Amino acid sequence: MLKIAELCVNLHPKLDKTMSMKQIRTLCTLMTTILIMASCAGSEKETTLYSDAAITAFSLGNLTKYTTTIDDEGDITVTKTTYKGNTYKFTIDQVNREIYNNDSLPVGTDYEHILCSITTANNGIALFKDLKEEDTYYYYTASDSIDFSSPRTVRIMSSDGQGYTDYTVKVNVHKEDGNQFVWNELKSSSEVERMKGMKALYHNDKIYLFGDLDDKTQIIRIKDDNNWERIGKTMNFSSNAWKNVTTMLGYFFLYDQNVLYVSTDGDQWTPASYQAEQPIKQLIGASTFELYALSMENKIMVSKDAGETWAIDNNDKPSMLPSEDITIVNYPVYMAERCEQVIMIGNRPAGTNDRYAAVWRKIVDFDDFKEGGSWSYMDLGSMEDFLLPRLTDYNLLCYEDGLLAFGKFPVFSIESKPYLKIYQSRDNGITWKIKDKIYAFPEDMGNKETVTISSVVDNDNNIWLFCTGTGEVWKGRLNSAGWTYK
Repeated sequence: MLKIAELCVNLHPKLDKTMSMKQIRTLCTLMTTILIMASCAGSEKETTLYSDAAITAFSLGNLTKYTTTIDDEGDITVTKTTYKGNTYKFTIDQVNREIYNNDSLPVGTDYEHILCSITTANNGIALFKDLKEEDTYYYYTASDSIDFSSPRTVRIMSSDGQGYTDYTVKVNVHKEDGNQFVWNELKSSSEVERMKGMKALYHNDKIYLFGDLDDKTQIIRIKDDNNWERIGKTMNFSSNAWKNVTTMLGYFFLYDQNVLYVSTDGDQWTPASYQAEQPIKQLIGASTFELYALSMENKIMVSKDAGETWAIDNNDKPSMLPSEDITIVNYPVYMAERCEQVIMIGNRPAGTNDRYAAVWRKIVDFDDFKEGGSWSYMDLGSMEDFLLPRLTDYNLLCYEDGLLAFGKFPVFSIESKPYLKIYQSRDNGITWKIKDKIYAFPEDMGNKETVTISSVVDNDNNIWLFCTGTGEVWKGRLNSAGWTYK
């Protein structure tokens, strides 16, 4: 039997940089011949050499991850763990000769010592280019750890030794903890500070603040962190009009003193005629194609024609409809085309003594739009530990893979400091949990009784907080929400 060790004893795994490509090809041919002789010893089958030089599969072995934690006393602990690298799939771009992982490895991964598995076409030989010495290559073995702190060049020599293909391998590793939420305080605003109430809306890549300023509703348009401007100066909206504004189909809709106003830019407003089945008390929100309001009799109303006509919307438990602190969001139904979820939270009148929010859901089917869906009350059931408590001044946001809700004060609690907790729901409003290690208010935020927060999410997944009473403006984002993929 042919002994590979005896034949390879003089073959050093590092190819000297002074060797010519002819010498490299000769060595690759010799190594291939040795392998073929070993595998075919005693066989009469003819061995074929190929000119293919390609990588057909690439994966990682077990990986090491270091996690650093700091306790309340400032002591630092580093924990070492391992995880399976083959769960992270690598793309092989044969056109551009690039190999990379779209889903980056977790922060803290040791990317300087990685075992990888490379499969080549027709027994091609893999060589890694040295990180420091130009034109120097190492023979690849699956048992050697590779330094992937920077992109690596892998050269595949064909089994006949006549050709090669170079690939660039990039192992992407997150540089920050994806579950860390980072807040940044922006320049404060004296106008926000003086507002007695406010609603923030995101419209056409800009933020709009509608607030009670100097006893009338005034409007501020925000282009970016530093560019604010007052608009709609010719309008004389009442001090409570800010409570009755929403956006839909590229338009603002504002209801004030029995008049419905429409605007495209928040600056110029036009009164619009409408007909309603019952007199409208309050405009409460919108979905993609529907406007929602409450009637004077506390019936939920819907308009399917951009505010021209209003009718009572179907619901399964009218007595549980909220009448105050109402907010609405909408988003696509997961795994269902042309459908969306509409979630509404709010409070019933104070005399009902409800300890929890009234949470409602409606599914709008665009293919059955004229018939319309029906609002369903999310029954409290017996899961009190996971219900959204009754809070004042609700904020409700669609963020990442769930909903975030918070309010100023818990109604049934002895806690007097406002804005203490943020609640997350990942099942469309059925259950709510506190994830304070991820979602929490800024540590330095001025939580005072004079503060009322209005919030909004922009197209870059930033959450903005506008604080009346202090004028503070905060912008924050979950790290993973800012990651982009190739």
